Amino acid sequence: MQCRLRARSSLRFYLGSFLIFFVLFGFLPLASPAQIELTDQERRWLAEHRTIRLAPNPDGPPLEFFDQTGNYQGIAADFVALIEQQLDIRFEVVKTKSWSEALSKLKNKEVDVLGGAARTPDRYKFMLFTDTYTEFPSVLIVSASLDEALSIDDLAKMRVSVVSKSADHDHISSLFPSMSLDPVDNVEAGLKKVSFGSSDVLVANLATATYYIEKQGILNLRNAGRSGASHPIAFACRKDWPEFVGILNKALGAIDAETKRSIFQKWVHLYKDDQFAKYWGLLVLAIAALAVISFTVLLWNRSLKTLVDERTRELHRELTERRRIEDSLRESEQRFRALVETTSDWVWEVDLNAVYTYVSPKVKDLLGYEPQE
Repeated sequence: MQCRLRARSSLRFYLGSFLIFFVLFGFLPLASPAQIELTDQERRWLAEHRTIRLAPNPDGPPLEFFDQTGNYQGIAADFVALIEQQLDIRFEVVKTKSWSEALSKLKNKEVDVLGGAARTPDRYKFMLFTDTYTEFPSVLIVSASLDEALSIDDLAKMRVSVVSKSADHDHISSLFPSMSLDPVDNVEAGLKKVSFGSSDVLVANLATATYYIEKQGILNLRNAGRSGASHPIAFACRKDWPEFVGILNKALGAIDAETKRSIFQKWVHLYKDDQFAKYWGLLVLAIAALAVISFTVLLWNRSLKTLVDERTRELHRELTERRRIEDSLRESEQRFRALVETTSDWVWEVDLNAVYTYVSPKVKDLLGYEPQE
């Protein structure tokens, strides 16, 4: 009997162990790199390059940036995390001081990959690009007080700001060669110029403009339309790594459209044309409500002060009257005392029990007793 029980216990143990093993490891191929059909050559290449040096743009939100604690964040960072899981590799993040330094390091093969880069003829000389994994439309950011929608042709008669040496700078310059543009250092500076009225419109990509509008709370702006340009973003690899470009393209292709859309929407809120104005309207309503509340409080304080002043005057009048009455009583008492103490008669006062409560000093002259006696 005991043997049968031990046999059953052992059987349950092995079955339980098998089930645990199956749960833990049986489904791993569903989420493993086996989903990506890599060639033998690509697998060998990955086996020889387990760690990939990646240089992000240190100040390119929301595409990629470093947060206050130094963590790599942004759209590109989320794609990098997915690719690490898919390919079972590790990206070693190399921090640089600027985007120019990151480009220089890739050119000199001090790093292997850039997290997000736009294609330009000059960059093709020293880097290879993957397929586009996200794209930023270029928009026209104007003051919320400007109601009408704008087209690219309307810029010819406006004061236009663009980020210096950006793709938008090249795009607008090619469309309007004679236009005197206002180059700014970054999108944030351009937004502030439009917000304060020193520029009519900023041409910038939607993602970065939205990020800084939210971060800085610049709510008196709105998206007035598209500029006609866009910014396709891809991973950029060193020139001598064509194998890795093909591998990255397969990894990007395995990421479904819903996941890509979720990553984009996590970092970029797609404002409609009147969205900035709506938030500005809410801000105006909040300010108006605050003004009404302040005015009501002011009126209440004034009313309360009037009541307090009136009550203070009444108390002052009551106090003055009480002092007058006290002075009158004191004066009457003095006159009474002077009259009683100088008269030749004996004056006294008794209570209901026939107990003397007052005797005038004349009692001593008449009876020989002290008033206290």
